[in-house]
Amino acid sequence: MRTSGERVGISGVTAANDDEVTVRGRRREPAVERVSERPTMHRRSGPTPVPIRIVRSTRVFAHVVGGLATTVFVFPWVGTPTRQRLLRKWCR
Repeated sequence: MRTSGERVGISGVTAANDDEVTVRGRRREPAVERVSERPTMHRRSGPTPVPIRIVRSTRVFAHVVGGLATTVFVFPWVGTPTRQRLLRKWCR
């Protein structure tokens, strides 16, 4: 029995609201909008500017050289607790 507001699809299955549709005898649920939980990220229009790349590269180089220097010149002379503390600091 149909009530007001219902419509009959091609297959004869009734849909209670206008968002639901029937496709070849099967009832299809309405499309659900996906809402992202993360804010949208802004895309850059091009590569990173050269001065910023130079600064970042210099910082990485200094970090690696400092770690190697610590390994070669400091680690042989310090105990295990100090070595662990230096490792944690370097990794941070």
